[in-house]
Amino acid sequence: MRSFVIAILALFVLAAAPLHAVSTLTLIQPATTVSSGGVIDYGTVGPGQSFSVKITPSVHDANGKYLGRWDYVNVTNLPDGWTSRPSGLYGDPLEVGVSADPLAAEGDYTFTIVTVDESGADNIGGNITFDVVVHVSKNVLGATIAPLHQEVGAGQPARYSFTLTNLGTAPDTFRIGATGVKGWSYEMSEYLAPGATKTFNYEVVGTDEAYYPLTLYVQSQSSPQIKYEQPVTLQVRTNLVADYKATSQGVLLYPPIMLPVNSLAGLLGMFFP
Repeated sequence: MRSFVIAILALFVLAAAPLHAVSTLTLIQPATTVSSGGVIDYGTVGPGQSFSVKITPSVHDANGKYLGRWDYVNVTNLPDGWTSRPSGLYGDPLEVGVSADPLAAEGDYTFTIVTVDESGADNIGGNITFDVVVHVSKNVLGATIAPLHQEVGAGQPARYSFTLTNLGTAPDTFRIGATGVKGWSYEMSEYLAPGATKTFNYEVVGTDEAYYPLTLYVQSQSSPQIKYEQPVTLQVRTNLVADYKATSQGVLLYPPIMLPVNSLAGLLGMFFP
């Protein structure tokens, strides 16, 4: 009789248990897998930067048979000053967004992600929970600027070449500008995906004959802590040789009919040191 009761209880337990208990998730970003209760390393992000964790919602068995899907993903246990955006319901992939505190100190931070099968409708097991470790560093921007000195004619553009590299695992947009020339406040913006490198030109124009000690800068839109500055110099002259040399750098606006003259002047400028 006792054995019969134990067998009946075992059947009730089996009937109440999920048909397909799942304990492992497949992530698209970062590309990895994680088990319930596990930990993943997201990589390095800068203060204030925003990034995503993307999860494959579909669940299959070892033979590829479809078992069900996770319905949404949420973030808990965020560090102070951090914010998050939960995934949409039934998204594919399920994507949560996280933003670090713009004033976050450098170091390691951890938060928790919960993957939910709403109401257990797909019978693939309970919620899967795992932790994400993020390394926060201000050194997520690589930058070089050349040349460090320019000599141009008054009203001519001094062209500086920027090469920027995103060293982190979060995208960002950077503002590029210069200080040190009276009345000059032009800024441009460049978007950099994680690991991306871009090279481009930035131009400064001085209208008065003078020697300008400039500061060229690159500033993250995510945080004031992510910034690169490079001192350079600009000599603006109002003589014919300087004007010839400046035309080889190009001009901001130039009438098409004068292009042959501009090209000749640029060629002559190459013969002057």
